[in-house]
Amino acid sequence: MRLTPGQEADSGQALALLEGVDCQAVVADKAYDTNAIVDHFTHQEIAVVIPPKSNQFDQRLKDNTEEDESM
Repeated sequence: MRLTPGQEADSGQALALLEGVDCQAVVADKAYDTNAIVDHFTHQEIAVVIPPKSNQFDQRLKDNTEEDESM
């Protein structure tokens, strides 16, 4: 457990809290859609299921796949 000041984003603690956790996927809300978090888990071949923030310059699909299967 890590306590942070109220004005600090929780996403800054995510990688430290999840270090050493063995998983196949990470599911989180859009507050955790940061390049550092997505890149970290993508490089480890862990599925990232985080809705993209609307203000992200490079939009990606919600489940980090290459194609949108609904098309």
